[in-house]
Amino acid sequence: MKRSRVSVSPYLRPLVLLMALGCAGRGIRAPMPEFHGHVVDARTGAPIAGAIVKRRLYESGPVNFVDGERPRNVKGGEAETTSDADGRFVLPPFKPLRYTGMAWLVYKPGWMPAYSCYSDAGWPFSGCSGFGMPGNDPWTSVHITKHGDRVDLELCVFPPTLEGVTFRSYNVYTKQWATFTPTPEQSDPWNHYFGRLDDLCLQQWLPNEDFVHQAVQYAEHNTPSEGAVSRIHMFLSNLGSEHSRRPDLALPLAKIVVSYCMQQPQSPYCDRIALPLKSLRRYVADRQETQ
Repeated sequence: MKRSRVSVSPYLRPLVLLMALGCAGRGIRAPMPEFHGHVVDARTGAPIAGAIVKRRLYESGPVNFVDGERPRNVKGGEAETTSDADGRFVLPPFKPLRYTGMAWLVYKPGWMPAYSCYSDAGWPFSGCSGFGMPGNDPWTSVHITKHGDRVDLELCVFPPTLEGVTFRSYNVYTKQWATFTPTPEQSDPWNHYFGRLDDLCLQQWLPNEDFVHQAVQYAEHNTPSEGAVSRIHMFLSNLGSEHSRRPDLALPLAKIVVSYCMQQPQSPYCDRIALPLKSLRRYVADRQETQ
């Protein structure tokens, strides 16, 4: 089920348009190499089995939100696999297709997703954004190397909790490793986790059901944070028409927001959303009466 698009800010449209135009018309026709990956726990180095691995080729993009337009996928350019017991996976090469670049996702529920791009002419290519880009992302680290017709990806990922750990991140631009220690301002990785799931659902890498399931699991096993609840509320707001047509998606999220604000009545966030919160309470009450 697709969610309604969220309009790009008028202030950002010129920049996004330039990014989109920069990719348009530069497609090449060439085979891509075979991708070998290894996914491990950034804290212990232990392999992560069962991670979902996806690849897409784009005719334009992969980021092109001008007037709600989605990136154009290349027919035959998608592939999906999972990591094995040793945390390893292989994305096979594919026959020559015309494309501007490739985007990929590595994700296992309960772990920070890694999502970014690859171009045979360099990494990343124009118009790309993602999670795990070296030097920009404290939650995942991706090291990419190419040897002939093979590309190797080493991914170190965290569950959405830091517990005061310090870890190392590799920067492909400086070719150096850097030690990273989270600051107090970065102490809520659940905020980042749900923000990333929201982006991946918006771009149709993951179904909306995945976000809802993870949000429900989170609320059942953790004391929700204001940052995470705000992300959950944002996802709920972006459901658009699905809000009324898919109560199985909307109702669990509405309950999380309402429950949090009932338990935290002095929360600045709950005070800011006073009117939407009133509507959510009515929505939850009405749905519960009809069940």
